[in-house]
Amino acid sequence: MNRTILSILFLIPVFVWSQEIAFSKHRADVIEYDIKITFGKELREGINVVEKIFIGDWENRDTLVFDLQSMRTLHGKGMLVSEVISKYGALDFSQQAEHLLITGFKENELYEFVEVKFNGNPEDGLVIGNNRFGAPTAFGDNWPNRAHQWFVCNDYPSDKALIHYVVSVPEQYEVIANGQKIRVSLENGRREFEYRTHYVLPTKVMVIGVADFSIKNYNATESGIPVSAWVYPENEKEGFYDMELAVSILEWFEKKVGEYPFDKLANVQSTTRFGGMENASCIFYDEKAIDGKRSMEALLAHEIAHQWFGNSASEKDFSHIWLSEGFATFMTNMYILETKGEQAFYKQLDKDRAKIIALNKRDPRPVIDDTTDLMSLLNANSYQKGGWILNMLRHELGDEVFWEVVRRYYDQFSFNNATSDDFIEIAQEVSGKNLSQFFEQWLTYPAIPKLDIKVKKRGKGAYVKIYDKGQYTFWYDLEIDFILSDGSVVTETLKMDKPITFKKISFASKVQRWEIDARHKVLFDNY
Repeated sequence: MNRTILSILFLIPVFVWSQEIAFSKHRADVIEYDIKITFGKELREGINVVEKIFIGDWENRDTLVFDLQSMRTLHGKGMLVSEVISKYGALDFSQQAEHLLITGFKENELYEFVEVKFNGNPEDGLVIGNNRFGAPTAFGDNWPNRAHQWFVCNDYPSDKALIHYVVSVPEQYEVIANGQKIRVSLENGRREFEYRTHYVLPTKVMVIGVADFSIKNYNATESGIPVSAWVYPENEKEGFYDMELAVSILEWFEKKVGEYPFDKLANVQSTTRFGGMENASCIFYDEKAIDGKRSMEALLAHEIAHQWFGNSASEKDFSHIWLSEGFATFMTNMYILETKGEQAFYKQLDKDRAKIIALNKRDPRPVIDDTTDLMSLLNANSYQKGGWILNMLRHELGDEVFWEVVRRYYDQFSFNNATSDDFIEIAQEVSGKNLSQFFEQWLTYPAIPKLDIKVKKRGKGAYVKIYDKGQYTFWYDLEIDFILSDGSVVTETLKMDKPITFKKISFASKVQRWEIDARHKVLFDNY
């Protein structure tokens, strides 16, 4: 997800965590969501849904709990359940705020699925409205836990499942969704679209999109992945031109990371709240990102990177979101390095550093953050600091070992969930290094080094004194390049592991000037 464009600041209901703990024993692992959703003649009329949820066993079989937003009486938005059944007949149910509680199960019966019928006008999650040109649209916009605003689910990233949609709309609309398009049928002025995945996903990236789209299919990638653009007819020329870059970007990531995990890549102009939302196999981009100048190249790269990191290899819970956003930020920066050159790469790292410093001054917090205010995790720690940590790890391990770590991590956790400890364990195993200090300081300290650097020339030498005026002691190597009068460059590496570091250095000729961390190997703030 790229959160540089937010249409509005909004409040989102956060689960009452004590209640969630009580409900956890009444949760079942979801194997597949089978959702039949019908829109009215006008999209704003709301939705009717018949949803079959295929489940595994659960611990306390007296009650089964899912997430679903109830109807709110004040404004009439939300979902109203009318019936819950299984293969054994009707089940009892009740709706409590953001939960659906199902009871009435028979002892010693194997419940493979429950089917829920409900309708309503989603308050959020499925955003129904008009696009910038005044045309009706409907787009799933689930992150972080807003999927339950429009369908019944376990709305957290660790419970991945297959998804199958059947979407009925008036015939003038197209529908895009995760997975393969199975069929499109036309009857009585309505079209029915069917999509299905053969891979499991977290609910945060399970979406549909409904609009009057112009569609362009590009040549498939070298590996055979079909790439397409879905844009509003008014932006057809600009959108098709801008989104064509997705083909080469996807090919770059396949060579860098590995096989693309999904069956297609659709790039979709939408009314998402975010600059981009990485929905698996059908990325949604803010409708204003298209300009016909290909200024969205970095945005495309960021969201495409998420297909590996975030969608396939997903964080186990939101406190480890840097495994998604930090990776996508880093991968985008690597794309910039290899396609635009070092100076563009360093310029981007400097921009990222400035955002990290600004957040650190305003609201110091660690990267691994267990806050229940999930929207607050969309910050420079999760994105830019996470990306910087991977950049520093690359220098710590060397390119060859580092990329082996990344590929091993992805291979092990593709279509699965990971924590920061999982990534650390792989990094240590592949590199043979003890990286506990490295990861502890960068992931858990709510700060970065704050350096007061003093360098004085003395003939054919220099004195360097560095004060770290931050609250925490970090361990790292800091490079200083000394440019001498004979044109040579000497790089000195200082071991930083205490509040004050001093070094006297002699050279073959006089020092003309110096540069601190010219290759952007360490994240720090200048005092």
